[in-house]
Amino acid sequence: MTAALGMAEDLGETIMVRAAAEYGLRRGEIARLSSNDVIDDAGGRALIVHGKGGKTRTLPISDDFAALVLAHDGYVFPGRFGGHVEESYVGTRLSRLLPDGFGAHTLRHRFATRTYESTRDILMVSRALGHESVATTQRYVALPADMLRDMVETARLA
Repeated sequence: MTAALGMAEDLGETIMVRAAAEYGLRRGEIARLSSNDVIDDAGGRALIVHGKGGKTRTLPISDDFAALVLAHDGYVFPGRFGGHVEESYVGTRLSRLLPDGFGAHTLRHRFATRTYESTRDILMVSRALGHESVATTQRYVALPADMLRDMVETARLA
């Protein structure tokens, strides 16, 4: 995904790639990114994410990503006629940066897999993605090969 960052033609595309790959945001959530949603949280900055079905969640973000979002006055991706851009706009721009067959949702899966590899906590990953059910999150996470090997090794008799 670093190749996608390298292909980004402007700051907006950089923010899109980072929001999807580093924070697991959906296209619509990226379209609704707003400087008004960056808040101070215990230990740093956080983002209020406006998810599917009008649900919100709070997600910790890095200081440098917070600065990118705060550099805007309101929506990071304002629409031509008020409000914010459509999620299809985000999807089209991200697809242009990614290899054939990959899209914005691929970056969301990447986030789920990487954070699960790091934490081994499916509930935490589920909350970060804004899933109501851990069963949904399980479809996003590609289990690391070393995890299966470690499991088998712990059961060895000799």
